[in-house]
This record gives sequence, structure tokens and C-alpha cells, in this order.
Amino acid sequence: AYLLHLQAIVSSTATDVTKTEGESLVFECQMSTQTFQHTHLSLTWYLQGESDSQVQPIISLDKDLTVRPGKAFESRYTSGFISVDKVDETTYKLEISKLQVTDQGKISCEGSEWIQDPDRSWYRLGQKNVTVSSVQVQPLSEYRDFVQVESPNGGVREGEVLQLKCTVEAQKIQERYFSVAWLKDGREVAHMDPRGVVSISQEYEARDREGEMKVWKSSNRDYVLFIKPVRVMDTGEYQCRVWKEEKGAGGVFTQGRSQDSSVERVAVTVPESNLVVTVPSAAVSVTQGSLLQLACQVSGAKGQVSVAWQHRSDKGTTVDVINLSRSGVMEPGAQYRQRVQAGNVRALRPTASNFTLEIANVLLTDSGVYRCTATDWVTERDDKVKNIDTSARTHPKSRNVRVTENDTVELICTVKRPEAPLSVTWKFQPTGTPSQADIVLLTHNGDITWFKELRNYQLRVQAQAEETRVVLRIMRASASEAGAYQCVVDAFLQQVQTSRKLSNKLSVIVSRPESSLSIATGPQPLLEHDANSDVRMECRILKATSNSSRFAVTWQLQRPGEKNQTVVSMDHDSVLSDPGEAERYSLRRHDAQLFELLVPRVETRDSGQYHCLVEEWLQNSHGVWYSLPAKSDLLERIRFYRPAIDTFSLTIQRVCVEDGGEYSCEVAEYQTDRDGNVMYIGSSKSGITNVRVLLPESNLRVQKKNHTMTVSGRQGEGFTVDCQIVSRSTDKSVFEVTWWRQEEAFEKGSPYPIFRVQRDFTLQKMDHTRHGLFFSRPRADMYSLAVTNAELSDGGQYYCWVEEWQLTPRNTWRKMAEDMSGSLTVLKTRTRLPHFSVVPQSFTCLMHTRIPRL
Repeated sequence: AYLLHLQAIVSSTATDVTKTEGESLVFECQMSTQTFQHTHLSLTWYLQGESDSQVQPIISLDKDLTVRPGKAFESRYTSGFISVDKVDETTYKLEISKLQVTDQGKISCEGSEWIQDPDRSWYRLGQKNVTVSSVQVQPLSEYRDFVQVESPNGGVREGEVLQLKCTVEAQKIQERYFSVAWLKDGREVAHMDPRGVVSISQEYEARDREGEMKVWKSSNRDYVLFIKPVRVMDTGEYQCRVWKEEKGAGGVFTQGRSQDSSVERVAVTVPESNLVVTVPSAAVSVTQGSLLQLACQVSGAKGQVSVAWQHRSDKGTTVDVINLSRSGVMEPGAQYRQRVQAGNVRALRPTASNFTLEIANVLLTDSGVYRCTATDWVTERDDKVKNIDTSARTHPKSRNVRVTENDTVELICTVKRPEAPLSVTWKFQPTGTPSQADIVLLTHNGDITWFKELRNYQLRVQAQAEETRVVLRIMRASASEAGAYQCVVDAFLQQVQTSRKLSNKLSVIVSRPESSLSIATGPQPLLEHDANSDVRMECRILKATSNSSRFAVTWQLQRPGEKNQTVVSMDHDSVLSDPGEAERYSLRRHDAQLFELLVPRVETRDSGQYHCLVEEWLQNSHGVWYSLPAKSDLLERIRFYRPAIDTFSLTIQRVCVEDGGEYSCEVAEYQTDRDGNVMYIGSSKSGITNVRVLLPESNLRVQKKNHTMTVSGRQGEGFTVDCQIVSRSTDKSVFEVTWWRQEEAFEKGSPYPIFRVQRDFTLQKMDHTRHGLFFSRPRADMYSLAVTNAELSDGGQYYCWVEEWQLTPRNTWRKMAEDMSGSLTVLKTRTRLPHFSVVPQSFTCLMHTRIPRL
């Protein structure tokens, strides 16, 4: 039986949409759940035609994120005209390209929530359907915008590609025939007849032989003129002229009337640099001996960028400080060579567009004006386009192939000018393994064979005139999908394999998300309770990395002078551990983000500091749970630079104990091809360097001299318990001092704290039965507690306990050492009061006073 209640929400803004045949349409549907248990969601898009009584599925995204097109939409899905994507945690997008008249009707989405039984079978908890939109698709009219030409906005630069598209729109266009001619400044450039035969004018024949000019029909209605590389002489006014052709007996065509498109002006310009260099701050003031940081921002670069820094002194002389080459090598100026070698002058590139000059231990002579000069380096290219029959390469949608777990990655295998039937195989080499494995095979006859489970992969084919793209999509990347990907293209001629092309390998690195966990404990920093009462302490999750995160919680106790001790813990599956004294403690979970520690019937031995430790766990796409390390500030303290072409240096500033461990570097090699695309060549990993960070040697010492004094209980009498620090571990140490008292019968009683000065100088009076305790710090190394109006009951032994603390580079406090002072023993003595007697003698009163001898 399930104690679950479906709270799935499927929502969308219903609207009426009117589109024209051949256009595109995008729908979005939001779905979320508030069910506490781990469940999966699925989504299906439906279409109900105007004359249909039943709905038909368009496409589904199953609970395991497998995409399944409806039967009536399979061919359009395979052609890439229908797709479904999960945009974020709650939003799902349906995209339909090249709308058909049969697509009109009501579009709806249906969401379902699933849970898995212990026998691994799935059970539907519930479902909800929402109408998204009512769509009307209008057919193309006979002569509406019969001919139109598209050209690049803003012109093109010399050496780039000029591609003009002529669009013919007509009803039942697939059943009709046209001739198309391209005109420049009123003169014909190229002509295509209704059979697809292309003729080039004599003026352009040489460029046609070199492959610089092409004309093709990309669809039933689109005709393309392609020029690469474009030249300044190609500047002019372009238009296309279209004739309707009637096919007669014997296949003879009769040319009808023509129609011209509008004129498009194309300007071919000589490339100019768009490089822009700015500085965030025009004036910087620093003190002698500190760190000078100057920033320079570079935008608009086409290639690799180098930056040169110059300094003009107050006397007017200008010298080179340091250059950062386009390869990242630092080249110091002659006068700064020694300071660069000493590490006091550096040129850095923290981001792709930001450059920084750092001068440590700045001198008075460093004042003046600094200039940042950036240079854009563009790779030279051949100005001719080679006619390649079959070539392949892969590239990611973004050049950044370092992705976070559960992200979506698109790998694209591009086949240029496919002139023969092709089969494409995607291969995968997992990280750390020497062999490849096949993922999927797309054969030349259109069959698809999967060699790996479909849970995390999708395949899509995009056919274009100049190239075919076979897209492999990793839906929810995990460590299992990390490695090197490669596509293999085989060409066939009459069912016989004629050639094979291998793409470059593309490395995909999957990292775990950075934890954003934040917790708070309560109700207050200091709790005081009577013995045998119940104590409750809360540990609340304020922020988590994901809504599906789980938490392992551990409560620890640190008694005075002892190490941390785990009292109770719960793993991410809510299983309680059973360490030592767990039976005395109770860990309760009131909601998904609140964990309460209950200490029933507390005793004095329960006194101390309680810590709540929380470890966050996430589940990957394969159902494997893993823990997220706490957010590290290491990236804020590292400095990475390249002192030479073959040397890379990593510096960690303000090291702390947590920085210890195994370090290694991995170098990946990339190469720029003739088209300016960055290709992955290979990678290699260095050996391991073990780093051990030692704490500063403890040198805390507190004065150990013992003292003895007596109190008689006379009014105004008091004493002072001094705590003198003789030596400390570091100059940056701060102290926490606690005064303890053990009453006269100290052989029977236990010491207890009476007063504490925390490291932030918060004063805590811990013995509420004693008034008149005053703290003072007469010197930096002296802490004093004065006991005023001492009474006979104040007798006993007094001492102080000193804790030395230091702030770590991670802005957390670490206890360095502890030490106890000598003791002050206060003895009590009673002073006898004078004894009076009155003796009658005549009329004289004699008073005898007897004072006892002390």
C-alpha cells in the first residue's frame, strides 16, 4: 500500500494559434510534483483533429526519459521535424517544424507520475491532462509572395560565404515545375532548368571550376546561390527570376510567364577588426608593499589574443612590463625580468575576455600610467574551397565539453557534400579504458541499431544540401557517459562499401555539481538546562543543490578537553546508526529539511558543544546515489599561469590543512583546422604529487604558578584570578578563556565553569548564583577575573582554561591548542567579634574588651 498522494501539476497557457503551412511552432508544458517519495514523471503530447473523435499521440517522453513518437508522426520525427526536450526541472518543450494542414486541431499534454515497486515494476500514481492550444494551419495561396530572395543582413566580408536563397511559394508546389535564374546587376549569373540542370554564365565559369560557386535546389520551393570565398567584385544588386514550366508530351517543357523577386543589395567589405579594449577603472591607489592589480577587458576578437603591458613613469619614460602571448606565455620586459622570475610581477588571463596585471610588493617607482595593448591573431586560411566528396568531423554544440552531471550534451557528426549512401556509427571510449564500444549504427538504408541502452541517448538526423548532420544527444550525462566519442562514416556504392572516414575524438568530461548546501542550527548558541530535563536541538536545511537531494545527518558532541564524539547519525536512506551511546539520544525528522536531536533526562556529562554535520546526496541518471562534497573555496585561492610554452604552474595561496591530498595535471591538446574549428587531438595525465599541509607547531603556554590566600568575609574584601599567557603559537591567534572553580571539598566535588570570555569577546556568566564577577584585560597577554565582596562561601580552588584559535584561509575557526593555568587556592577563616561585659561598680561602668589572638 502506498501512503502517497499525487500532487503533479501540469499547466500551460491555453491560446489559439494561426499558422501558415510550412512554418514552425513551439509549445511548452510545465509539470512538477510535491510527492515526498522518489517518483518519475512522464509526458505525452496529443493532437485531436477537427474531425477526429479520438486523440492521437504526437510524441512521448517516458519516465526513463526515452523519446517515443506516435505512429502517425514517426517519419517526421526521424526526419527531425518533431522533437521534445526537457528545458529545465519543470518545463517540457514540443517543437514542430514545417507544419502541415493536417496538424490543425487541439494540442494537449498529459503528465503522469510513477513509482517503482520493490519487484522493480512501475505503478502509475496518477495523471493529468491539459489543453495547450488550438491550432489553425492555413494552406499556401496560389500567388502570395510568389518569389522572394533572402540575403545576409549587413553584408559580408571578403573571404566569407555569400549564400542567397530564392523562395518560390505556390499551391501544390510539389506537382509543378519552375526554371530559376540568378541575376546580378541585371545580368544572369546562373540558371537552373526544371530538370535540375545548372548552367553558369561565361563570366563565372572559372570560379565554378574551382568550386567557388554553386547553385542547388534545397527543397521544393528553395533555390540557393552559394559563393565562397566572396570577393569585393561580388558587391552588387541580386535578384532571382522564376518561370513557370509546363511539362508536355515526351517530357518537353514549355516556358510560361516569369516573375522577378525584389532586388537585394549585397555589400562585400574588407575585413576589419572588431577588437575593443576597455579598462574598468581609470585610477587606482595602493600603498607601498601591497598588491597592485590592473584589469583589461578585451572583446570582439576573432582569433587568439595577446596582450602587452607598458608603464610610463612620472618622469615620462615608457618601458615594457610584461607580454602575455597568444599561447599564454609570459614574456617579461628587460627591466622587470628579475621581478617576474621572483613571482612579484605576473600577467594573467582569469577569463576569456579579461586580462590582469599583478605587481606584488609594489614600489613607489611603480606609480605612473599603465597601458594595455591587445592584438588579435587570426589563422590564415586557403582562399579556395576544396570539393570533398565525403569528409566527417565532430564538434559539440558548445566548445565547452566540461559539463555538470544531468546536463544535456549534443555531439554532431557532420558529413560534407554527401554524394553516396552513407552509414554512420557513433563510438564511445569510457574514461580510463583502452577500447571503444559502439553506441548506435545508422545504416545507409535508414535502419537504426542501438548497442547501448536508450536511457541516456537520442539520435537525430538533419539533412541539408551541403551537409548531413547525425546528432547524438546525451540526455542526462553522468560519469558513465564520460569519455571520448567518435563517429565513423562509411560510403557505399551499389551496396558495396567504398570508403571510410573517421572523425576526430571528442572528450566529454562530466563533473558533479557544486554543492550549494546551507544549514542552520538552533534554537540558540548556548543552552542551559536543569538535570533530568529534556533538551532539543534543531538542524535545518536552508538550501539544497536539488529538490531531489537526500541528506545524511550526524550529531557530534565535544566535551571540554575532549575530542569530538559521534552520538547519533542517519544515512541518506534514513537508516540510523548504532554507535556507543546511541540509546541515550534520539534523532527525529519532522519534515524533509528539519532534523531534531533529543537528549532525554540530561546529566552533567551531557554538557559540551554539539555539532550537526550534513552530507548531501544526489542520484544520477542510472539510479546511483553519490555524495556531494561541501563547497570549496579553493578556486578563489588558486593562481594558474604559463611561464613558458611547455610549462604550466599552479599556485595555492593561504594553504590550509584541507588542501592536502593528491594533485596531478591533465593536458589536452587541441588544433585549429582550416575552417577555424577547434579539434581535440588527445590528452595525457601527469604523475601524482602528494601534498601534506602541517598545522603550525603549538606553542601555547599559560602561567602555571600556584597561589594561596585567605578570606575572612569582611565587607569589601575580594580577590582576582589572573590568567597570563606566556607564549602563543602565532601572532594572529585569538583566545577563549574559561575560569573554573572547585569548592573546598574538592576531593569530593567536581570543578565547574563560572565565567567565560569567548574569542569574539562575548562575556558569559556561567555561575548565576554568584554576583560581583568582573572581567578585565590589563594587557594583551593578561586576562583577569575579579571576585568582589568575597564571602566565606567563596573558598575553594580557582584556575583558568585557555583555548587558542586561528582563522583558516577558508574563513572557518580552528582550535590550535589548549592549556591550563596554575591555581589560586582561597582559604576561609572566621574573625571572632569583640566580647563585651558590663560590671556595676558604684556609679562607674567599666567596659572590659578581650580581643582574641589570631
